Amino acid sequence: MRRLFFTLLVITVLGCRLSDVEGVNAEVSFSGPGLIFEPTYLGGERPLNVAVENRGRASVDVTLEVEAPFSLPESVIHVAGGSSTPVAVIFRPTVEGPAQASLRISNIDGVAREGAKQPIMAT
Repeated sequence: MRRLFFTLLVITVLGCRLSDVEGVNAEVSFSGPGLIFEPTYLGGERPLNVAVENRGRASVDVTLEVEAPFSLPESVIHVAGGSSTPVAVIFRPTVEGPAQASLRISNIDGVAREGAKQPIMAT
């Protein structure tokens, strides 16, 4: 009987700890108020970095989206729990004048979400 009790106790404790590792409570957002690109020649490109922060304890894979004339070298990044990962956003103007868009978190660990948005502007 003691052995059964001990086995159930170990399974319960391990089960609780594993749920913390699997990413149930990820808190993912962007650092800073937004990205502002300096003027860039037509046909040129200018990169700027923004950090994707994970205030949760679990590691997560995050899918990012942005509209043209901005782009991302990588649309899926891995962010460890309690850390941040830099992401390059590239501005490639195709017409003269200002441009604006939003960098969005659209998916966390394969689950579609209406996540954080980061404003992007170029002059």
